[in-house]
Amino acid sequence: MLRRGNNMNFILSKFLSESNGSLSSLRLLMFVWVLGVFVVWATVSVKVWAPAELPDSVITVLGLLCAGKVIQKPMEKCGTTLDPTQKG
Repeated sequence: MLRRGNNMNFILSKFLSESNGSLSSLRLLMFVWVLGVFVVWATVSVKVWAPAELPDSVITVLGLLCAGKVIQKPMEKCGTTLDPTQKG
């Protein structure tokens, strides 16, 4: 039986991995950004005892990250990349 720490590492690495098993920097960026936004939002909300508003710029960045992931997902399945240095 796995210890809780090992199980959590497995779940986190599975969440941050692409379908081919390699780590996804975009998923990591989304995870860190969303976690950071939530922590700041929750802290501010608790201090003022009311739900805080999210600035438009934060919502825009979250939207861009989600859109990037939506665009990346089909390319991840067919094995193509958007690397401009790659020829052919």
